[in-house]
Amino acid sequence: MINLKDLLDTIKEYIKNDMSLKAYNDFIEPLKALDLVEPGVFRVQARNAYAVQWLDERVKRTFDNFLGGIPGIDTVQFVEAQ
Repeated sequence: MINLKDLLDTIKEYIKNDMSLKAYNDFIEPLKALDLVEPGVFRVQARNAYAVQWLDERVKRTFDNFLGGIPGIDTVQFVEAQ
């Protein structure tokens, strides 16, 4: 079984050097792993709707490329904190 928190922490480290420290601290560091949903979707919680939009536009492809190497996980879905 995949530990989703560890997976997210690994992805965070993977992309940390590809962006400014401010962008990382504002948008990446606060992310929280939620769950896996069918089919192969890793849901990750962002702070708000703006963060979800920012992540979808700027880092979703990087996340998906990383996740492509992990069996059973195909993509990331960023969701707004409730």
